[in-house]
Amino acid sequence: MIHFFYGENNIKAREEFHSFLDVFFAKNPDASLFEMNAESWSEERFNELLASRGLFGGGSVIVLDSLLQDIDAEGTVLEKLKEMKESPNIFVIIEGKLPKIISERVVKKAETAQESVGEKMTKKIEFDRFALSDALGRRSKKDAWVLLQKALVSGGVPEEIHGMLFWQVKSMILAVSSKTAGEAGLNPFVFRKSLSFAKNFTEEELKNLSARLVSIYHDARRGGDELAIALEKFVLGI
Repeated sequence: MIHFFYGENNIKAREEFHSFLDVFFAKNPDASLFEMNAESWSEERFNELLASRGLFGGGSVIVLDSLLQDIDAEGTVLEKLKEMKESPNIFVIIEGKLPKIISERVVKKAETAQESVGEKMTKKIEFDRFALSDALGRRSKKDAWVLLQKALVSGGVPEEIHGMLFWQVKSMILAVSSKTAGEAGLNPFVFRKSLSFAKNFTEEELKNLSARLVSIYHDARRGGDELAIALEKFVLGI
């Protein structure tokens, strides 16, 4: 089964994508979650997930993030649409703006498809907060730095960005120290995602990241590095 979220308004598409997964995992808290993006793409791993009927049954969600815009993954994903449609697992595809010929191929095979069209921005361009916090979780220094620059250029408030990054680190710490989403105080999707991200860090590293974020916030208020500069140093040090 395929659920498809896409469109030139990438921020809205991701909000719809996250809302869908929030609802799904609230109803299916024991479902497994797997994510693949250009950085983690592996055709072998993708084929394993596609064929994992016996191992995972119908309880797995496989998120394919922007793979139709990746030269290495696009052909394989499009070629396997029929198998993804017939799979007992749920494939959730999240994309930005795509050529019509590609989006139509996916829409034809999708159980649901939601396009987020562009909206005229009169004041400032919004930044994708999910993409930035996900880059931190993946421990992708390059992506986090690029997305931070985009956030700042588009008018993102440093205090807001700091809070978002701190929330991501806190969520990872809560996830690894709890047995269930309820115990962690997180919704099931955020819990599973944070648990997956936490594997990229040791427990000590997560505590250090949290301490650094607290420190740079207070230092900025006391006249140290401006918060925007401190955040740049932070993401370059993850």
